Amino acid sequence: MLLSIKKIIFIRPIKLVRVINELIIPIMKNLHQTPSIKEEIILLSEETDRNYWANRLGVSSEVLKSAVRATRCITLDQITAYLSQRKKSIGIS
Repeated sequence: MLLSIKKIIFIRPIKLVRVINELIIPIMKNLHQTPSIKEEIILLSEETDRNYWANRLGVSSEVLKSAVRATRCITLDQITAYLSQRKKSIGIS
């Protein structure tokens, strides 16, 4: 019985090192690659949310819904980029 306990003690550190090398280190590397800036999400399900974002972006709620459909994205960065590109293409400054 004592022999098996010693065997387990010596095996565990080796397995722990393998787990760290194979699982934890790749996860830690990926954490450094993700952007640290929290993205703002535009919600359109409620009328008050649509009105807030439309007012904040200076467009109507219909234009905002069209921008979300066109970009297939709900992040503020993508929507503002689309709206500014749209304004440039139709000549509004």
